[in-house]
Amino acid sequence: MAVLNPERTPIKALMKACTVKLTDPAGKLLGTGFFVTPRKIATCRHVFFKGDKPTVRVFCIKGQDTQFEVQPNYQAHPQLDLVVIDLGQEISERSVDLKAETNWQSQPLWAWTYSDGYPDGAGVVSALKEAARHNGMDVYRISRDVFFSGSSGTPVLSEDNRFIGIVYWVKERDGDALLIPAHNFQEHFAAVFAENQRHHQATGYWAEAQQQSGRKKTKYLTPIPSIAPRDVLGRDEDLARLRTELEASASLLLMNGIGGIGKTTLAKLYAHVYGEGYDRLAWIEQAGGLAQAIAADAVLLKSLGVQPEAGEDLETLCRRALLALQNLDGHNLLVLDNVDEAVRPLKDLLPHGRHWHVLLTSRQRLGAFPLMELGKLAEAPALALFRKHCHKDQDEQALRDFLCQLEYHTLSIELFAKLLDAHWELDTVEQLAAYLHQNQLDDEALEAIIEVEHARGQTTLYRHLRQAFDLSGLAQRPELLRLLVQMAALPPVAEGHGVGDLMEWLGIETGKTAFVNDLRELHRLGWLVQPEKNRFGCHRLIKTVVGYARPAKVEEVMPLVETFAEKLRLDRTEDNPVDKIPWVPYGQAVLAAMRESEFLDKSVLQNNLANALKALGDYQGAKALLEKALESDERNFKPDDPRITATKYNLGSVLK
Repeated sequence: MAVLNPERTPIKALMKACTVKLTDPAGKLLGTGFFVTPRKIATCRHVFFKGDKPTVRVFCIKGQDTQFEVQPNYQAHPQLDLVVIDLGQEISERSVDLKAETNWQSQPLWAWTYSDGYPDGAGVVSALKEAARHNGMDVYRISRDVFFSGSSGTPVLSEDNRFIGIVYWVKERDGDALLIPAHNFQEHFAAVFAENQRHHQATGYWAEAQQQSGRKKTKYLTPIPSIAPRDVLGRDEDLARLRTELEASASLLLMNGIGGIGKTTLAKLYAHVYGEGYDRLAWIEQAGGLAQAIAADAVLLKSLGVQPEAGEDLETLCRRALLALQNLDGHNLLVLDNVDEAVRPLKDLLPHGRHWHVLLTSRQRLGAFPLMELGKLAEAPALALFRKHCHKDQDEQALRDFLCQLEYHTLSIELFAKLLDAHWELDTVEQLAAYLHQNQLDDEALEAIIEVEHARGQTTLYRHLRQAFDLSGLAQRPELLRLLVQMAALPPVAEGHGVGDLMEWLGIETGKTAFVNDLRELHRLGWLVQPEKNRFGCHRLIKTVVGYARPAKVEEVMPLVETFAEKLRLDRTEDNPVDKIPWVPYGQAVLAAMRESEFLDKSVLQNNLANALKALGDYQGAKALLEKALESDERNFKPDDPRITATKYNLGSVLK
């Protein structure tokens, strides 16, 4: 985990100064603790005791040369898993303010935890879930994913920097983290609490840091994709480099790298770790054209106070939104994810100057922008990533050789690890490597895909992913294969698609539980991403590979054709064309998935999408679609069919 900027988050710097890591004399981690006065620390009782018997008598504080005695200098309570130890000497003037915050009401929490590189820890955001009881005591239950074994004794703050309690119990795997409420200090450790409060009244540094941290709350102009920082492996140096280069790039920076390498992940991590240092955050993903993506973002337009006007085309609305961004004061961050050549005409309109950092991610090298290349993982994090997703024992050298064969590519490592972990027959990477060696695929066909779809130089990557598709056994699971093909026909978006939306678009009226279980199974197997709970999506590279390895059948994608044809249908007497913008990428994605298929309803979607594009000012896009629709109609209908007449009328209107 990377260090949050202490200059912009003084409460985090203060937490770091008064939170400690406890080890035995040999350096083994015991747990964490925090100063309640300059010479007293609090931690969980089980860190030093099992029952009434001490398991550790001598301990160390990371960064201190002195060894400390647990007994007899401690205070405890018979029911609370909590102990206060007198160190016998003053170690730090900094300490956590124990004044309790009693009204938690499921609010977000700031929790302090550690990486192995302590003291370079990082603040992380958790969620307080509910009140609970454990061992007869009132406690709080909190999200498990930000805590781990060794977090015992970690203090937790509320969003407004008030002390909530102490992490005191974490199961090794998939368990709950529980919290001793802060008011227990005042109730059961009255003398310690009084000493702590006298200390804080005499210093004032905590109140000062709390005031500075609470002055400003970052405003989200759009939803920001979520991420769990501890799940991002091997990118600490890249995150620090991104921070440095963005600061030095005169506000605009392009992060470039091959598909699946982790550009979007690193951009999410940057927004999560450094977001508090900005007054406003905005995230826009280019699913079709960039101007279209900006103009289609209803949340962004509302945040900026930009109202679409009758008859206004897409490009004009986009320009007004960018101008509104430029006119904002403060210190702001805009992330433009997955941009392509469509960004070039807008370069001078993007917000810039001292009020802005603009981070672009792309597989293409766009020469108009300062550039940061994102490379592949180093060997150590590649190993850690594989082991995170595959729990079958592997020979160390064979695993290293296999990861080298995958060229340390992030998406490939995760997919093959999940595949091997779930495979019914293969157990070792040697077997997996043998399969890859024996099943060479058609590089020429893959190269054609790469030339059309992506930047060149990814032939090996595509071959590996195609082989993973062949190996995964989806052919024996027709319900999973059908769903994967349908998901690959949707546009890939960073936040994924909500389960409820997917059910609507695919016409799922019965068997909803089975449908959700199939989504989860595809995620477990590595074919879908799950950016947030109950949101699923298909990575761009997986989408391309699925389209090549298993083209969609008409009956599989027909529910999507009908859904988006209807959503794009434009009634000029009632509908505002701007309302159709969010559905344009969906219509385009479905048509792209069916580009090799001919069927009667295809021209309906083409016509409706073309009419929406025309109303939004994209005449070239509308013309291309209507020409294809006319070709399809003339093949499928008689010359005097009214559908041919309607398509010709629409095309003539666009040409005019």
